[in-house]
Amino acid sequence: MEAISTVTLHQLWKTIDKAPSGVVAKLNDRDLVHWLKEQFEQSHPLPARESQNLQKYLASRLQLIRDFTLD
Repeated sequence: MEAISTVTLHQLWKTIDKAPSGVVAKLNDRDLVHWLKEQFEQSHPLPARESQNLQKYLASRLQLIRDFTLD
């Protein structure tokens, strides 16, 4: 996985922090990655390559994301 800038990571985790726990709880892994990516890119559009890296990052951090949003 290619590196994601610290600015992008910071913005991404702010987006994750705002995610409603009910949405996170009901979505399966694939749909959650897609939903989070869409939420992020609404306010932070990315080139295709960076968008793919973001998707890979989200997929690799799903358990942490669920723990973070559901606690």
